[in-house]
Amino acid sequence: MPVKVTMISPDDGSLLKEQDGYWVSEAGIRYPVMNGIPDLRPQKGVKGHIEYELQNHASFRNYVYQRSLVPMFPENLRIQDDLKESNISGFVPPAHENAFCLDHGCGGGSMRSFLESYGYEYVGIDNESGVTTDQGGGERFGGGATHVGDLHRLPFPDNTFQFSVSYSVFEHLQQPIVAAKELFRVMEPGGICFAAVASIIPFHMDSFYHHTHFGVLNTFASAGFEVKQIVPADWNAYVAISAMDGLPGPKWIRNLAANTIFGLHRFLWHFRTISKRRDPQLEETRRRLLMPGIVKAILVKPG
Repeated sequence: MPVKVTMISPDDGSLLKEQDGYWVSEAGIRYPVMNGIPDLRPQKGVKGHIEYELQNHASFRNYVYQRSLVPMFPENLRIQDDLKESNISGFVPPAHENAFCLDHGCGGGSMRSFLESYGYEYVGIDNESGVTTDQGGGERFGGGATHVGDLHRLPFPDNTFQFSVSYSVFEHLQQPIVAAKELFRVMEPGGICFAAVASIIPFHMDSFYHHTHFGVLNTFASAGFEVKQIVPADWNAYVAISAMDGLPGPKWIRNLAANTIFGLHRFLWHFRTISKRRDPQLEETRRRLLMPGIVKAILVKPG
């Protein structure tokens, strides 16, 4: 029998117990179950205070950003038809007994079978608010949650998850550092998170904060994570903007325009590198970091 994840009240933090078709907190707050899925969104709203410490900008400049991800678990690396799954596979740790994996902002739950194939008990959480948006096709990203909840107030105890994936989620959160601290809280010590965050792409599905590589480092380091790797996706902003409704019109026209501009961008960058005798490797890293559609990060909770 699958082991069920323990749930807590997002309002008072107490353990939830099943009672008369609801999940009920110690204070008597009742959370409904809809089609077998608990709705654990806070009923008292979410508010609070954030402790923060500003870092010297040199710490962001001196961080060693990479051009491509280096797998932590090469034995788990799989080349999948799905690009997201291929990206994630080399970072999924061997599951210990009764290990839980959190699909953070799971949308349609498309990665469920992939993550379960590594031996994890799957937990997918989403508030599903994006499915009602007119901009960005949110209707394709709903219905996959095992738990409905608010990512700023996760309904799970501390140290619950061995692995988590948060793919194109943090840009949609009103307070990303609050959500990052919550993700940190529910990860096991030594737990690993694969995060991908929108950078230079159009507004979509009620997005709030698109991140640069500095922003990704700041958000997750501020939450307490060890940020092991930060890599710009091989998806340049010129192409990403076209793909995500930044250029209207027939797809072939959009692709032609985007790829022409992108090709010119690469040519001019290469020309400047050669003419000014700059280091080609450093310049290519700079070019990729300047205008990525998405920034990816590998995070570890110390312990």
